[in-house]
Amino acid sequence: MNMKCPSCQHEFKPGKIGSTVYWVCGKCYALWFDSKENDFLTIAESEFLAGKYPSRKLRFEAKKGICPRDKHELQLDDFHYHCYICGGILTTAAQIVAEKLEKAEKYSTLSSQSNKSRFKFSDFKNVVVMGSVAIFVFLNVVIFKNLSNRITIQSQASEVKTNIRIQKVGDNRIAFFFTTDRPLISELEFQNDQTTWKLAISAQPSLTHFVLADIPPKDTSFVVKLTSKDNEVITTEKRPVAY
Repeated sequence: MNMKCPSCQHEFKPGKIGSTVYWVCGKCYALWFDSKENDFLTIAESEFLAGKYPSRKLRFEAKKGICPRDKHELQLDDFHYHCYICGGILTTAAQIVAEKLEKAEKYSTLSSQSNKSRFKFSDFKNVVVMGSVAIFVFLNVVIFKNLSNRITIQSQASEVKTNIRIQKVGDNRIAFFFTTDRPLISELEFQNDQTTWKLAISAQPSLTHFVLADIPPKDTSFVVKLTSKDNEVITTEKRPVAY
């Protein structure tokens, strides 16, 4: 069947790229695709056609495009002239490329949003970590509520919200516990006649501070060092380790 270009009335000639068959006007390079054959074109194939057939604006007599297959009026969408009877489209190679690129961008955006909305392993890990922290804090609260013979030490550091609590745990461990009125990094510094050593409590800014330590030698004293996010250092009063 011979078809004429709806834009300039020049004869269409068949062409093929990959597995896609199309018709091209030898004068204005308008392209015709039957039954949405253009959907099967890749971006690379579309760009090849754009290089082969320089685009020109499609113009119709009486401002109407007529389908070369069934003579029905063509309807313009964002990119192409459609025949909603036979499913064919009249377009240019440049418009094919524009459509492909826009669809690729939309797909990329939707895919990115979908990935963000998925429950990732890292999310699961965070839930597990937060749950573990909550259980840890709960158990420590229970422990300290039930510990007997514990001793509290007054602190002159205003940031320490509660007294520093020290309690022997088992035969060779002691626990230190206190809270602060703002998130702070904390560490213990022990000192006796022989040596000085440190033990991290909260490596990240925290309101709750808890650590287990080996029972130090007799006549050992300690201070708690608190560090703010601005690297301001606050030190509690030096006290003996008593429990």
